[in-house]
Amino acid sequence: FFSSRRRHTRFRNVTGVQTCALPICERATYTYLELLEAVKRVAAALRGLGVGKGDRITVYMPTCPEAIMLMLATVRIGAMHSVVFAGFGANALGDRLAASGSKALFTADVTYRKGKDVALGPIVDDAMKAGGRSVEHLVTWTRGDPASWDAFLARGVGQSSDVERMESNEPDRKSTRLNSSHVSESRMPSSA
Repeated sequence: FFSSRRRHTRFRNVTGVQTCALPICERATYTYLELLEAVKRVAAALRGLGVGKGDRITVYMPTCPEAIMLMLATVRIGAMHSVVFAGFGANALGDRLAASGSKALFTADVTYRKGKDVALGPIVDDAMKAGGRSVEHLVTWTRGDPASWDAFLARGVGQSSDVERMESNEPDRKSTRLNSSHVSESRMPSSA
């Protein structure tokens, strides 16, 4: 039986996240402590953008540590995230932006599909025209350019990275019902 503090310090140097971005395999490894500190920086930066409890963001990025940190930081501050597969086109992204009412959109400059680079910028531009009316901030992570992410993180200077305490039923289910690419409400089985 360990106290909460001892439990956290016991695993702080254990590897918590490993990623490999294909096709060039940019390998990144984070201990749980490193991941926690990175998530805190992202949480503060989100607050610096004006994102807070009950707000929504959309993550349209390839699998990378920054995307994972965004998801964890969003939950940390009591906001919600809508993750859109970076293989979706402009119409699908635009529909999800409109349905979610996201305050911010996070994307990358490029993703990889079938061994090829696919620029996300033009897709995001078209999606913003179609359904991005609620989006106040567009943050683009550029692979190989830490300055692009550092500029976002700089928004967190002087902001809190504390956990937002919430009730188990916050936010209510009605506000978290987002468009799904798999099941529409009309096709959902009714609960009898």
